[in-house]
Amino acid sequence: MEQDQSKVLLVEGAGDEGVIKEILNAWNVPCPCIKACGSDAQVFQALKLYLSNPGQYKTIGVIVDAARVGLWVMPDNQSHGMLEDFLAAMADTAHPELMVESESAISNIESKGLQQYTPRHRPKAKIHTYLAWQKDPGSTLPQAIQKHYLDVSSENARPFVSWINRLFWEKQAN
Repeated sequence: MEQDQSKVLLVEGAGDEGVIKEILNAWNVPCPCIKACGSDAQVFQALKLYLSNPGQYKTIGVIVDAARVGLWVMPDNQSHGMLEDFLAAMADTAHPELMVESESAISNIESKGLQQYTPRHRPKAKIHTYLAWQKDPGSTLPQAIQKHYLDVSSENARPFVSWINRLFWEKQAN
């Protein structure tokens, strides 16, 4: 069976690649396309390259030795989406009626075929439509947080904040 090239696992060396293949084989688990990069630094360089081609890669895994690495995938480390999807949840708790109207406006132009954005960028159009209707239209995303157009203290942000705390501030076992 040919490997799915859209599912890539980045590892440091050929030894890592061989061990992982053997473990997966022993468990009868299909092996993704494994790329031995040479070192942990080269793994992270490769990760940058792979992340810059989101249409080509559906799944990217990273395995490195003894490095404390955290990876949060927007919007919530579980769903498909992007930063704007994450922030839309914060807008929804700040001004839910306005988010409903933003969705309605976006849907309206889409039904008429007037949108110029790609389907992938729909969340960007929605959040920026919402921001355009605020007291100070044209705010950047950080400014929107500062102006409380986005409620980052809502429960929707808790998993992300907890992840940051666990990754950077919890004491690690030696």
